[in-house]
Parts: sequence; C-alpha cells; structure tokens
Amino acid sequence: MAVDAEYQAYIEQQLEPFGEYQAKSMFGGLGFFRDGVMFGAIMHGAFRLKGDETTAPDYAKYGKKEHEIPGKKMKMPYYEVPQEIMDDPATLKEWAIKAWEIALKTKKPKKKKK
Repeated sequence: MAVDAEYQAYIEQQLEPFGEYQAKSMFGGLGFFRDGVMFGAIMHGAFRLKGDETTAPDYAKYGKKEHEIPGKKMKMPYYEVPQEIMDDPATLKEWAIKAWEIALKTKKPKKKKK
C-alpha cells in the first residue's frame, strides 16, 4: 500500500519546525529518520511517532495506543499522532523531538562483521 502523496506532503509541512530529517519508503509506508534512527512513520494510513512508557500517557489522553499490526498479534512502539497535535506544528515539534530522543536511546547497536 503506497503512501498518499498529499498526506505525505502535509506531514512534511507540519514537521518543518523539527528541522532536518530524511523520509524513506519502507514496507508500504514511509519512515522518518534523523541521524540514522527512525523516529516516526506513516504506517497503515496514519502518521505515528516512536514512544515508550514516558510518552504513552500523552497519547493515551487522546485515546491512542501502541500500533497493532493489522491481522497480527504484534504491537510496535509507534503511536498515532492526534489531529490536535498535527494541527499545531510547535507542539508537533516537541513530540517529534521526544520521539527522536526515544529512538536514539533504544537504538540497537550494529553487529560487528567478522
């Protein structure tokens, strides 16, 4: 499933205050990366940010939970960004920074080649 170009453009416009990042196609969605770590993604038609136990309550206030993969009993630590946050680029920037910091903290080290 390809990402809707208009939706992608909207997300990228709202993320402008966040600063530099890269968007890469992946698994039918789009990943958002800074310094080589994915902090957000468009997955299954929604923009999601990486989260953990420290940010889960922020999303829960809007009724958002960890992303559950459709058709599988698997969850990912990415939370759909509430529309109220999407509509406020300054707040979205704060949430994206937190997501990026979580992504940096939880990044798995690369395995060394033998």
